Amino acid sequence: MTSPAALTRPRLRRAAGFLSEKVLRSAPVDPAALDPAVVRWLTRSAAQLDPDALRAEVEALAGPRSRLHWPEAMREAEQHVSDALGDAGWQVKRQPVTVRAGLGLRDHDDFRRTRYRDLTGANVVALKPGEERAALVVLAHLDTVRDSPGANDNTAAVVAVLNLARVLAPLELRHSVILAVTDFEEIGLFGARALVSELRRERPLVAAINLETIGYVDSRPGSQRLPGGIGAVYPQQLDALRRRGLRGDFMALIHDGRARRLAATYAAALAEVAGPHVPVTLPAPGSLARVAPLLVHAIPLVRNFARGDHVAFWEAGIPALQVTDTANFRYDAYHRPGDTPDRLDYGHLASVIAATAGAVVALDSRSMVA
Repeated sequence: MTSPAALTRPRLRRAAGFLSEKVLRSAPVDPAALDPAVVRWLTRSAAQLDPDALRAEVEALAGPRSRLHWPEAMREAEQHVSDALGDAGWQVKRQPVTVRAGLGLRDHDDFRRTRYRDLTGANVVALKPGEERAALVVLAHLDTVRDSPGANDNTAAVVAVLNLARVLAPLELRHSVILAVTDFEEIGLFGARALVSELRRERPLVAAINLETIGYVDSRPGSQRLPGGIGAVYPQQLDALRRRGLRGDFMALIHDGRARRLAATYAAALAEVAGPHVPVTLPAPGSLARVAPLLVHAIPLVRNFARGDHVAFWEAGIPALQVTDTANFRYDAYHRPGDTPDRLDYGHLASVIAATAGAVVALDSRSMVA
């Protein structure tokens, strides 16, 4: 996940209009909204995901990797992902990513803004064609920061994408599905922006689900920290978290206004497999891709909504949802050498994978499940 330093421009015009918005409410969590056939399939799929096997996959893939500091490790990880997606029966391609010049972040030390030139990397993109060309996208970034093995940020999510490919492979779907593993997230979302640009030229995009730091939970009271300003914007969610003792055992579902149905469907699937307290939906304040850079000093909470590859879809007007365990607000090893596979909860990871698959199927009204 991109550092909180990603959005720190001090422009505050338009703040008054934003602050006058009504308090945002969460999308309802209603498991009954899922079709019974989808619920049955979701339950079976969750039971088939083996936490021990997931741990083995994370252990095999975790390690520092980036084009800047660990290029060979990045190439090996990219090949691993490509092979796994191909073995699952998906149509896989390597999408080159070139950044001639761009403003991004350092991926170590102070994570300050910096300018990059002549970066070359690649996204791995896998397609499962449906009856229609229009596609739902699920993505996770592959790169890590310089000094971290990145088990939670973001190896667990990459492993989730690989398992999603296996779970969805036997199904006949109405929409096409694209699974993408992106490059250059940690230094500025360059891979995701290149992905969106190319995919939009190829086909309509229905929506996107971004999996970002999804593997860590802490059920101890008080283990969850919260960004400043959350009570002013999300009083209902804050009350619910406080009633449960601020335990870090939920998943934040961050979405823009276009993705309300997607968020509600995902929340219902996650509640079905993990419990009703696990999904916490957070609608992004205003039109975040446009507003957040103007308000980060007025409301510190806002900057945390734009930390991830989902922002590239918001910028393009495509409905998008980020699924996250909240990273540094819960996890003390965020962007550190201690982000190792032994810290993660693989039963929880299995639930997130199953919920993601369930959301994809539920949004596909003609999916062949029983």
